[in-house]
Amino acid sequence: MGRSFEAGDSAREIVGLLKVALGSAVVAIFDDDLGRVHLSTEPSTELLWAAISRAADESAEDLYTFRIHERWVLVVAAGRRLGTASEVLISEAADALGSLLPTARADLPTGSSGSGPGGSAAPAQIGIPVWWVRRDRG
Repeated sequence: MGRSFEAGDSAREIVGLLKVALGSAVVAIFDDDLGRVHLSTEPSTELLWAAISRAADESAEDLYTFRIHERWVLVVAAGRRLGTASEVLISEAADALGSLLPTARADLPTGSSGSGPGGSAAPAQIGIPVWWVRRDRG
């Protein structure tokens, strides 16, 4: 059902085109079920987290998140406040990605060793800061 999934060329193309259209934005898709970066415009996760942290530190308005289904999160770290046209573009990209990403949730092991209430500790073990993804951005 929600087995491992690899983004296809169409999803990569949408993410890349969104980065180009928005200028210096960093664009990524997170698998919220597995707590990992699924696809990113940055060459490394370190550069991705640095860009996201910088955008979040400067202003929450510089960071855009769109939930896709119940599993995926499209994140755009713009580094500046975007206009309405750019926000619409991001929303349309999220809709297009929604047709390419699985709607099924990931098959997560239940009661695996080392996990406390709330699921696996895997994201914390590898240092993924998911606090900003789960915030309601209104």
